[in-house]
Amino acid sequence: MTTLFDKVVKTRVPHKCWGCRKDIPTGTMARRLAEAVDNQLVTSHWCDTCCEIIGHLEPGDRRDGFAFGDIIDNCKEEYEKRSL
Repeated sequence: MTTLFDKVVKTRVPHKCWGCRKDIPTGTMARRLAEAVDNQLVTSHWCDTCCEIIGHLEPGDRRDGFAFGDIIDNCKEEYEKRSL
């Protein structure tokens, strides 16, 4: 996995957060990530809550990346506590 782009951007169109699958409306600041995975380009957008949770995970917990919805599926209590 090679990171090609990792930046906080203002969205120009609606997106779904890769970590929690929630809507990210147009005009929202969100993390945009583009990676090369097995010779394919994978892009994702992340909400602030999911970025905060990822920042508190152990490095070994994130070395293989995240599947769509992994944060809400595996860190639901932490997500609910931080998204209030």
